[in-house]
Amino acid sequence: MEISQKQKLRFEMKELRNGLDIVSVEALSDQIVSRFMSLDLNDYQTFFVYNSFASEVQTAELIKYLLVNSKKLYMPRVEGQLMRSVPVNRDSVFIKNKYGIKEPVGEAEEINNFVAIIPCLAVDKKGNRIGYGKGYYDEFLKNKDALKIILCYDFQIVDDFMPDEFDIPVDMIITDKRCLFLNNQKEKT
Repeated sequence: MEISQKQKLRFEMKELRNGLDIVSVEALSDQIVSRFMSLDLNDYQTFFVYNSFASEVQTAELIKYLLVNSKKLYMPRVEGQLMRSVPVNRDSVFIKNKYGIKEPVGEAEEINNFVAIIPCLAVDKKGNRIGYGKGYYDEFLKNKDALKIILCYDFQIVDDFMPDEFDIPVDMIITDKRCLFLNNQKEKT
């Protein structure tokens, strides 16, 4: 069986990302979250943010920032083959899912017109993302009005790969070195 380009990139990026020590993960994550906080997103009141684990860009400070600024915060919970949005506040309870990711307990709600903060293993300069291969985010974001933002380390940006037809590209990529605004094709360092 031949390994696809996406599978190869998934493996390579997981290895690179997992090679980061905790000090580097925290320092780079702080830079990325600071870049996010400098964006003018005042028109948005609702945010959907992943709960980071392992060597992913850490989202704990971003979550605190959104709650302190009275934003409506939702986090993902996997239910079967689907991902749902669950409202979160300072008192929310979390339990680990089968992947070891902490998910909020509570009633899921449908959301629209929101900012989606999405993890990845790799992303190209057109906003095509490679995740863990389950398709949860692509299915969740289908037919939703959302500003889709990837948080990743700069080395996770690759030149190009062939997306699948169900892949949903993102609108913005924020790294430790730059912000790529994909709708207008401009870059901010």
